[in-house]
Amino acid sequence: MKQLLKMSKGNKKLKKTLIFDLPAGRTCPMASECHSFAVMDNNGKLSIKDGDNNKFRCFAASQEAQYKNVYNARKYNLNLILESLKGEYGFYRTYELINDSIQKHKTRNINKVRIHSSGDFFNGQYLRCWFAVARLNPLMKFYCYSKSLHLFGTNVSIPENFYLTASMGGKRDDLIHKGYF
Repeated sequence: MKQLLKMSKGNKKLKKTLIFDLPAGRTCPMASECHSFAVMDNNGKLSIKDGDNNKFRCFAASQEAQYKNVYNARKYNLNLILESLKGEYGFYRTYELINDSIQKHKTRNINKVRIHSSGDFFNGQYLRCWFAVARLNPLMKFYCYSKSLHLFGTNVSIPENFYLTASMGGKRDDLIHKGYF
């Protein structure tokens, strides 16, 4: 049986929404002020490690340190994504993995996907996989908050059903201040 990504369904605030998460901090290369991540010691105990420029703790890292099942689900998703990205056909395997996972978790009431309430776009190929999935599902809305703003450069074609909110506190806040986002 094919492995699929773990996704959750939204609460009252996020009705009709699938939520996809990756580990906080570890997949947030552009995080600065909120850069925190959960770490597991040799005994299986979770704690939080803060980044060098941390000013406030990431809520998602706190969730992972508090709830082992949350930590494990997000780690599982990252491992599956990283494995699928490998090799010559990594892009195709990854967007198929994401799309198949959405189709598996989607109900007739779901019409949105929240990408990364935890984690972020860690490279351009991974972001392009999400763009491909959005194009395959034009009746759904895909939205995210991201600090990986450099990946959304001027030569990037963002699908009409993909919505980005630039998130402050990252290494490239200058792009927000200059009015690019």
